[in-house]
Amino acid sequence: MRRFLALPIQEKSSFVGQRLMRRQLRRELEDQEEHGEMEENTGGLVQGNTAMRMAMIKRGVCACTSGSVSARVCVFRRENIKKESIHEFRSKRREMLMQEYSVLVKQAEIRKLEEAICEEERRMQQAEQMLDEDQLLFEKFLKENNRKAAEAIQIAEKETQGKLEKMAEINKLTTEMVTIKSDIAKKEELLKEYRMYKDFLFQLSPPEWREARQAEARQAEARQAEAREAEAREAEARQAEARQAEARQAEARQAEARQAEPRQAKALQAKAQQAKAQQAKAQQAKAQQAKAQQAKAQQAKAQQAKAQQAKAQQTEAAPVDQDTAAVRGEEEVSGNKAGGPKRGSELIPAVYPSSDDSEYEEEPELYFTDPQQLLDLLTELEEQNLILIQNIQEPEEALEELQRTMDATKEKMEREKEQLSAQIDAVSQSIATEKERAADLERAADAAELKARHAKSANEVQARKVEEVYRSCVGDRTANLNTLQMMTVIETHVLQLLEAMDNIPRDTLDKVQKMKEQQDKKLQEQKEHQEERLKKNGRRLMARSKPAARKIKISNVNLVSEEEDIQTYFFT
Repeated sequence: MRRFLALPIQEKSSFVGQRLMRRQLRRELEDQEEHGEMEENTGGLVQGNTAMRMAMIKRGVCACTSGSVSARVCVFRRENIKKESIHEFRSKRREMLMQEYSVLVKQAEIRKLEEAICEEERRMQQAEQMLDEDQLLFEKFLKENNRKAAEAIQIAEKETQGKLEKMAEINKLTTEMVTIKSDIAKKEELLKEYRMYKDFLFQLSPPEWREARQAEARQAEARQAEAREAEAREAEARQAEARQAEARQAEARQAEARQAEPRQAKALQAKAQQAKAQQAKAQQAKAQQAKAQQAKAQQAKAQQAKAQQAKAQQTEAAPVDQDTAAVRGEEEVSGNKAGGPKRGSELIPAVYPSSDDSEYEEEPELYFTDPQQLLDLLTELEEQNLILIQNIQEPEEALEELQRTMDATKEKMEREKEQLSAQIDAVSQSIATEKERAADLERAADAAELKARHAKSANEVQARKVEEVYRSCVGDRTANLNTLQMMTVIETHVLQLLEAMDNIPRDTLDKVQKMKEQQDKKLQEQKEHQEERLKKNGRRLMARSKPAARKIKISNVNLVSEEEDIQTYFFT
């Protein structure tokens, strides 16, 4: 019993269990043999026999429950079985579970694929049906498109024909417009010419008649302005009546809309609001038009008044043409000479009606009723012009004579101006040369003064040096001697010393020289000892450098000769 208990779990089995295991092994062996025969008969086409394996899995006859098939055969035949460890058992068990899990996953995947295939087949059927419907619609669209294309071609042909007709009509109207414009230009030129004649005749008419015409023109303009204002007031009244009628109609529509259904009422209200908005816009537009008309009328009045004022100023400032000027000049001349007729009072220019006014163009009025009157006036003006021409010739001759004298005087003054300018140039050149000579003299004087200053400073330095030597050698500080005397004294003293040196014996001189050397040596040692005692550790102090002395260069130049050269150069 203990031995049985000590066995591992895979080796523990009863007699009944062993019998069941043997039966199971027999079935497995028979199944494997049948499976091998089927593979041989089919030529190895089926390699896995998945259905049989799935059946074996369902029956629980899968391998790896208590070892491999070979192990089971060995157990069935009572042969020695190789023992397996618990780790191998667990791994085989895990592998069996993984195989079962993979089989289940593959079965689920197969079911999903079958469902997807069914769904795709259903979608394909729907797509085929939709494709048939789209094909029918496309054919219908093509037919409709062909029909519309034919209609469009017909319409295009008609429009092309109409366009050609319109182009021909436009060309015809263009030629007519050109001819009309040329006629208008010709008529405008004629109108300008006629207006010029009219203005000329109006200027020749008496001032009383012109004033009467101007008063009539102003009255006509006032009547026209009143008529325009009355028309504007009538238009405003008509617009107000129309607005009132539209408002009454809108109120009636609103009352009808209130009695109708709610939706219709809302629609009618919206329409009424739109109508009101349109009416308000129309009223604003009409009011703006009326204001624009009034503004235009006022502008026209202002322009007419400005034109009349401008023409009045022009006519008052200057005559309109040369004939009226000649008449005025003749009046002035004839007043002095008591000659020709006096018509100046009749030809005073005044404001006349505007030539742009249509009423005066339709009904022109002239002062001259007989052509002979105009001829007489023209002959009179011609005579006055001749008199004026004669009166103008004398001043012209005097003016020409004065011009000649002015030209001669101008030429004379030009010649004098040229002579004076030449003299000025010569004087300026001489002044420039004199200035240059003066500058040279100033430079020469400065140089001489500088040389004298340098010589004086050198003499002073030399005198100080000589005085120092004199004091050190002679020692007489009370004597008041000049430089030359001090140098003489120094020279005599040096000669005496030299004579004394020659008279001194050689031995005495050597002793004195040795004593001098010993004394100098002692002084040098004392100085060095003192310097060592006063010497400090560290960096040696540097004495401050003295500034460089300025050297004065004195050139030995003969000043007398330079002054003589300057005198000979500038004053000979």
